[in-house]
Amino acid sequence: MLTAQVSAADSAAAKPPDSQTPAEAARVSISALLNLSEVNAGKASPETLLRITTQVLDFLQKYPDHPRANGLGLYLSYYVELQLRGGATAADRAAWRQHLAAAFNEALAAPALSPAAWAAVSFAKINADLGFWEHEKIGDLSTIRAEIEVFWQKAPTARMMASLERRYLAALQSVDSAKAVAHLRNLLTTGNADVMTMAQGLLALNEAKEKPMELKFTAVDGRIVDLATLRGKVVLVDFWATWCGPCIAELPNLKDVYARYHDRGFEVVGVALDKEGDRQKLLDFVHKEQMAWPQYYDGKWWKTAIAVQFGVSSIPAMFLLDQSGRIVTTNARGEKLEAEVKRLLKL
Repeated sequence: MLTAQVSAADSAAAKPPDSQTPAEAARVSISALLNLSEVNAGKASPETLLRITTQVLDFLQKYPDHPRANGLGLYLSYYVELQLRGGATAADRAAWRQHLAAAFNEALAAPALSPAAWAAVSFAKINADLGFWEHEKIGDLSTIRAEIEVFWQKAPTARMMASLERRYLAALQSVDSAKAVAHLRNLLTTGNADVMTMAQGLLALNEAKEKPMELKFTAVDGRIVDLATLRGKVVLVDFWATWCGPCIAELPNLKDVYARYHDRGFEVVGVALDKEGDRQKLLDFVHKEQMAWPQYYDGKWWKTAIAVQFGVSSIPAMFLLDQSGRIVTTNARGEKLEAEVKRLLKL
């Protein structure tokens, strides 16, 4: 999905070479590297990885206010992680971790580094550190937490704070769920609007795992939806969009499971994160694909009210509820969907 986002941005921003700004030319050069088949296959050469690292960090220092800067910082950590998981030896992985750490430290020590550039480079570094911890348990979460605290001190209102805290919370949740919930509650008092909204949503999501999820709305086709009336049934709340490739890829499986288990007590409720003005596009798509279940739509894209309410920041997000209305999984995708539906229906 990251690759698709880069490609779409490149397509929309394409300009003749002689009309590109230096920042745009640098971004296009980086995107070309990220889209190399060897990179996407996790088999990039050390030379290619070095070029990606050098060019991204140079970009972050020179153009930290560019709208794609934070995204490129994320891509750097993602693609380096991808190569390290793509068959590299332990020695190669260790060498690349050391190289990346040295490159980040050099960038952060650059003279006259602006506050915006410091934030952009630090954001990329912390994400890389979290990535290594998530995939190889390299490093220490307390050290990463200390890095985030420094970020809070220097850039307390930065929009990327919510992204950092969300990823840190996922790591913390995997080792101590009680501490993760306590940290979420602390985030409600930070004063950063994006972080507080994120925390409220994740707390609501956590609560829906402990007691029945509450949700009531009028669907785009006029149907009234109230999860309270569906108690006793297994319900999938599917966060998706007509523009989301991975969501569309899940659709054949979802339709198949719905067709086979609907009469046995399986229901689906859709929450479409489509954009303003796309109501008819959504209705046409639902009709064409014969999606019989109701759809929520408010045209607010990533700010879709129900998505924000439950802390959804990526799609597809597929919440499967048991007969009591509690969430049993937020990732009911692929073969897992049918397996879980059958288990809950005792089939």
